[in-house]
Amino acid sequence: MPSPAISGSLALPAYKLRRMVELSPAWQQAIDGLDKPPDAPSRVWLRDVIGEVQRPFAVVSIGAVHGYTLAFGGEQNWLRPNGQLFVFLTVDTPQEYYSDRVSAEYHAASVFGGVIDDVAALSAVDDPASEDGSSHLMITNIQLQQFGENPEENWQSLGRFFYAGYSFDWGDGGGS
Repeated sequence: MPSPAISGSLALPAYKLRRMVELSPAWQQAIDGLDKPPDAPSRVWLRDVIGEVQRPFAVVSIGAVHGYTLAFGGEQNWLRPNGQLFVFLTVDTPQEYYSDRVSAEYHAASVFGGVIDDVAALSAVDDPASEDGSSHLMITNIQLQQFGENPEENWQSLGRFFYAGYSFDWGDGGGS
């Protein structure tokens, strides 16, 4: 089945943010050596894969906010799209940190922080691989919404891992 064309102010920002996570050097290092699923070779999905795929993985989803804001007044009266996206990241706890929860947390925070730093650096930068010549998504705000480790009672069956969820506001009044 062919993939649908990705367009519009609801789907295109999610696609662009997914691409930005894929391009992150910190994310590339986190997935180095892992299998590359055909539907997401970079291990970044646009659907919920929790419990379905090997960690680490990332999920980009459309947030609860999407709309248009008046960017310019007067005769032009332009409305510009804006919205919110959500990124959920996971990373396994390396065996060497199993007995040291502080080091385990710092490891996860370093991976997640590196990915977010990389994505922030790409905001609104030209995307040379873009088919339409557009730039990366203009991000106006990034906020950590959740961070933690899976419950200890699940370590035996699920392994030990950390997760983080970030919200991304996008749109700049002049294009996204």
